[in-house]
Amino acid sequence: MERSIRILFVACSLGMCATAVAQTVDGNQGSPSAATPSSSAVPAAPAVRSTGSSKAVLVPFGPFVTQTGVGAGGADVSEVYDALGYYIYGYGMQDSVTIHVADDFTVPTAETWSVSNIRWLSYQTGASTTGTITSLNLNLWNSNPEGQTPGGQFVTGGNQFVSQTWTGVYRVYSSTLTAFDRAIIQVSCGAAWVPNLGQGNYWIEAYAGGTLTLGPWAPIKTKAGQVPPTGDPWNGLQSVSNGAFAQVFDTGGPTGSIHEPGDFLWQVEGVAGACCSATFCTSKTSSLGCTPTLSSNSAFANKNGSGLTQLTAVPVPGGSFLPGILVYSKSPPIAPISTAYGFLCLASSSRAGAAAATPGGVAGTCSGAYVWNMTAIANGTPSILVGDQLYLQGWYRDPGFAPPGNANYTDGIGPIGIQ
Repeated sequence: MERSIRILFVACSLGMCATAVAQTVDGNQGSPSAATPSSSAVPAAPAVRSTGSSKAVLVPFGPFVTQTGVGAGGADVSEVYDALGYYIYGYGMQDSVTIHVADDFTVPTAETWSVSNIRWLSYQTGASTTGTITSLNLNLWNSNPEGQTPGGQFVTGGNQFVSQTWTGVYRVYSSTLTAFDRAIIQVSCGAAWVPNLGQGNYWIEAYAGGTLTLGPWAPIKTKAGQVPPTGDPWNGLQSVSNGAFAQVFDTGGPTGSIHEPGDFLWQVEGVAGACCSATFCTSKTSSLGCTPTLSSNSAFANKNGSGLTQLTAVPVPGGSFLPGILVYSKSPPIAPISTAYGFLCLASSSRAGAAAATPGGVAGTCSGAYVWNMTAIANGTPSILVGDQLYLQGWYRDPGFAPPGNANYTDGIGPIGIQ
């Protein structure tokens, strides 16, 4: 008998009780049975599987279409190979009863990512192909959530639902290819909340709301002709009722016949760049003998003020009353021009931001560091526009030199892309 495995929660207040259904997995551990269609009319399949994107795909959905054109109405299918022991269509991700899922991705060494969109695949049992998802909440972790409870993320996204569309794919058992009660829906989500990401391992946490009783569910990666054990390093996690995240496994029908890990289906889109922009020009050595280097934690800065892109010049003389500013140009560097402050390699340069930075540290030592918030500068400077490529140098006061040479230019960095 086909079923959704559930845990019942009862909440009582003033003598009145309401029962909520926590659906952990959507599957069949007995004999395969035909799925119940959502209506008598079979909808036609769309011409494409997704809405597409104008941005590069940084993390693809992964495999889930196992056959094309063999499903109801000529749709594609994502099969649960029930004859081989698989039984799980998808895992619960219901906001209403605090069931969350999570999965990981890696930003490669020497890269930085500016994320523009996140798309997640989900479904509700019995939903039409127009979709019934009403919310999709996202959080971002920079540590592995396994064994941890929800709430430990380093960035909270909240409900980022933008739109939904049918992928043109049904999630089905191989024994019932023409079932059409599990239309896989692509949910498009905003990503302005995601900071620029440097190299490292991250986890996306997701949970959703919908208008129907069963689901939302998170379908899992499936390869055409998949046979257990696959040996794939899939490591999707699920947290039930705010419990610790644990890895998901399809244990098979009958239970224990297989032990297959799962990964969820989602996509990250945006721009990847070298981390973190090339340097040019030559820093003037300070009066204390230290030669500062200008660096950035990202090759991008967001004009809308989200995220945090910082430029840092270090080491510099420490102490008070030593202002430091950035100067920038939208043109590539030019041949060094020798000035009283050192080498200037920017053509038609302008000041970046109104407020000067201060180095901190101890006077008379090279213990200072200038830190400029490039995100705030881009957001607050009308002449800096989305699409600009900026080349920058630092300028800072150095009273150890006699006027007019009592200031220094750092080396340069760029381009920093404005998005």
